[in-house]
Amino acid sequence: MRTGSWLRLGMLAVLANLALGSGCGGDDPVIKGSWSTTGSLAVARSAFTITVLSSGKVLVAGGQVDSTGGAWAATATAEIYDPSTRAWSTVAPMASPRRFACSALLPSGRVLVAGGESPANGALATAEVYDPVGNAWSATAGPMAAKRLSATCTSLGLASGQVLVSGGSHTGGVERTAELYDPATGLFTPTGSMVTGRTFHTATPLLTGQVLVVGGADVATFDTTTPSAEEYDPASGTWSDASALPGGFGVGGHTATLLPTGEVLVAGGCHVGSGSCPDAPDQRHVSLFSPGSRTWTDKGSLLIGRTLGAALLLSTGDVLIAAGDYHTMGGGTERYETATGKIGGGPGMLTSHGDRVGAAGLGDGTWLVVGGILLDGATVQNSRVAEIFTE
Repeated sequence: MRTGSWLRLGMLAVLANLALGSGCGGDDPVIKGSWSTTGSLAVARSAFTITVLSSGKVLVAGGQVDSTGGAWAATATAEIYDPSTRAWSTVAPMASPRRFACSALLPSGRVLVAGGESPANGALATAEVYDPVGNAWSATAGPMAAKRLSATCTSLGLASGQVLVSGGSHTGGVERTAELYDPATGLFTPTGSMVTGRTFHTATPLLTGQVLVVGGADVATFDTTTPSAEEYDPASGTWSDASALPGGFGVGGHTATLLPTGEVLVAGGCHVGSGSCPDAPDQRHVSLFSPGSRTWTDKGSLLIGRTLGAALLLSTGDVLIAAGDYHTMGGGTERYETATGKIGGGPGMLTSHGDRVGAAGLGDGTWLVVGGILLDGATVQNSRVAEIFTE
């Protein structure tokens, strides 16, 4: 997997977008809210998992870190953010270093972290579970059936407690397969395979109980992406085609947000990798999926191309889109207004987080955005910075 290809971006594209960092949007300005600093990570990292615990604290695990060979080494370290103290504390490390893993909160309050990539071993089929009470990691009772880098972990709800793990990639290609993790047994069991193999896709649980999977790279090198979408039915364990994204533009590394209306907003993402994700119209699409009709509506464009960024679902039902690739070096954000369907400028962040960031809602009208990967001159490096968005 040429994950490093995401980062080979020409400096001209970066410099051309520095002036856009104030957060200008495509429609009327809707700048609302503000950013403030909070405690920094002990370890600068990107491509990590981020999970809100039952206590309201936030677990960050693994990711890629700076090393003598560049910003590509994986780590097993983990940290917890406490919103009440606005500080991070180091917790027990995982057994295996992992970057581009996926995670899900289990009904017990434990956290599943599955797959990912270790530079020494490549894509991983192993998974671990973190116990916040005992501050300890333990291996699952069995591994996954397939090695998975940049797969998705989707909780199917408290009733079953199961987690759907879909897609991902490895040196052999891109996975169509999916499997279910059962916390009662600690085992993974195969379920129906997707229609299309994909990695760097999104998987969003719908209000109907089904799971919508959108886009993703359909080859391991990320040279092409797919516009296709499909739905998983937990009752039957099968997948079915949903209509493709408007205009037939494939995306990968985009954001997908379930709105209070039950619709899903998909924003940004890389159309074609080919060594980088340029700031081009193909990387700026915003589309809305309606589950009832299984159709998409074109909602316009972001002003700046964003890949592997963050989307924050605000209490108003609006979505704040932040960070993503190098085009956001000025810290600009954009806001989608659900009521009007307009996209406008959001408040500028205090620092650039680039791509591969983590974001989490803290449940009190604030949101945490942390880490990411930056370009400092000609040097790629990971970030320790965390900041809080308040409406």
